[in-house]
Amino acid sequence: MSTSDSIKQILGVKDKNIESLSCQEDFYKGKKVILAEAALIRTFHRCPLCKVSSEALVRNGKKVSMILLNRCANKQTYLRLKKQRYLCRYLLRQ
Repeated sequence: MSTSDSIKQILGVKDKNIESLSCQEDFYKGKKVILAEAALIRTFHRCPLCKVSSEALVRNGKKVSMILLNRCANKQTYLRLKKQRYLCRYLLRQ
C-alpha cells in the first residue's frame, strides 16, 4: 500500500479521481491544523454542456477549494483540493 493510499484511508477519502495526496501541519485562519493537499484529476470525452468532442475543451487554470474533514489527532483537518477548470472553444464561438 502506498503512502497516498494510507493517507486517503485515514482521512476517509474514497474518490478515485483524487491523486497526489500529501499531509503536513500548517496554520490556517490562525490555528494549527492538519492540511492534506491533493489534485482532482478528471478527463472528459466531450463537453458536458454542448456534447461536442473533447478536442474543443482546453484547460483553463485550477481552482483551489478548502474542504473541512473529520478531526484527526484532535486537530482540525482540511483538504486543499486543486480542481482543473476547462473551457469549451465551441461555446465561445457562439
